[in-house]
Amino acid sequence: MTIQDDEHYTQEQIFAILRRINYPLEKPDVLPEPTLETLRELEYRCVTSIPFETLSLRTTPARGVDISLEAIFDRVVSKRRGGWCFSLNKLAYELLRGIGFTVQFTLARVCKPLHYTDPIRYGGLTHRVSIVRFADESKYVFDIGFGATSFYPLKLEKGFQVEFFGHKRRINKVIHNKHEPDILGNPTVEHWRVEEYLGNDDDGNEKWTPCYAFNETQYYDPDCTVGNFYSNFAPLSPFLKSFWVMQATLDGTYLLLLGRDFKVRSSKGDIKKIIIETEQQRLDILKEYYGIELTEEEWEYHDQKIENPNVLPEPILDTLRELQYRCVTSVPFETLSLRLTKSRSVDISAQGVFDRIVNQGRGGCFFSLNRFAHELLKGLGYTVQFTLARVCEPTNRTDPIVAGAMTHRLSIVRFEDETKYIFDIGFGNTHFYPIELRDGAEIEFFGHRRRIYKALQHPNVIP
Repeated sequence: MTIQDDEHYTQEQIFAILRRINYPLEKPDVLPEPTLETLRELEYRCVTSIPFETLSLRTTPARGVDISLEAIFDRVVSKRRGGWCFSLNKLAYELLRGIGFTVQFTLARVCKPLHYTDPIRYGGLTHRVSIVRFADESKYVFDIGFGATSFYPLKLEKGFQVEFFGHKRRINKVIHNKHEPDILGNPTVEHWRVEEYLGNDDDGNEKWTPCYAFNETQYYDPDCTVGNFYSNFAPLSPFLKSFWVMQATLDGTYLLLLGRDFKVRSSKGDIKKIIIETEQQRLDILKEYYGIELTEEEWEYHDQKIENPNVLPEPILDTLRELQYRCVTSVPFETLSLRLTKSRSVDISAQGVFDRIVNQGRGGCFFSLNRFAHELLKGLGYTVQFTLARVCEPTNRTDPIVAGAMTHRLSIVRFEDETKYIFDIGFGNTHFYPIELRDGAEIEFFGHRRRIYKALQHPNVIP
């Protein structure tokens, strides 16, 4: 099978890309030699000059990204913006080809967990990378489109590592997870997997987390179109959930903007962390750190503006989800007042709760936190009622379930369609999002799961 694709960048465009990434040409009209040293310098210059960003999904009427060669060149080179793998690594592929490298692109499955101890799950073919082969048959993966990516190419050799400014990446060879039984009788396929070093644990062991996995299968531009369409429009696409901009600096620092969180991170950890309060503050960060200024049209179609801080959010389900997420990740469940105060008690009046949680920046437990939540929800305009619950969590999963007294408070929110949700920020290791009050309702968050189960009243409770 042959698929024709004769469209490529001109030599003039190749020089324009080299100028865009500040590549140090020995002579302004002579392309660099296609050597390993050149390959390393190209990746370093690309990742420190071109941002990984998803702004087009939030700031254009199309809500998508055109990955034709002309559109990529216009956006990345002419307008000095960025993109993600299907744009950036297509640009990189054309750059490498134009310089004279032997290069092929392939597709990869992202498998980076939220925490390095979480189980590894392979996604679809939604990441594009380039593979460069030299005359000695050595091969290198060249990737400038994976957010906080490597500064240098990785040799396709098990255990190969690169280190840059205290960061480390390595390549591993693994057996891809497969379903059983293997009905088609296909042979087991080994995959290359790029992994990121996270430091050492308390015992001195190195911590590595996988990023993505691929083999050397040939793919075609229509395959990239499918993967890019998923990234643009699929409800599960991570790019749709927030406002992403990432770039590296020449000294190895990563600049990470995700929604309202901005971090400057070195190999030793976060240097600066800012929670963005206003849209103007975010625009200032885009300009100062990334050199990005939204056009008037982009501003008009920007659908994730940070609203006026003096205007309350609408009492809708999305707001409810965001509220519980923010509460459980900002306000600690704690019982210190019972041990560290003279009264050995906690004031759960509305003002007492406000003073402790907001003014003092402290936390509390069920009656404090969920009183606080109830007042917050009521103030935002939700139809909300609180109720009491019997704690019945056994010490061990095999222990019998014994219902206690009414010692837990929670809130129930009702919407106009008569759906109801449990809002609970006061149960210690609680859920990140509200759960619909419906038998069998279930939520999943960062590998954790919670569900609602409708049961008969426990027999040790007197009716």
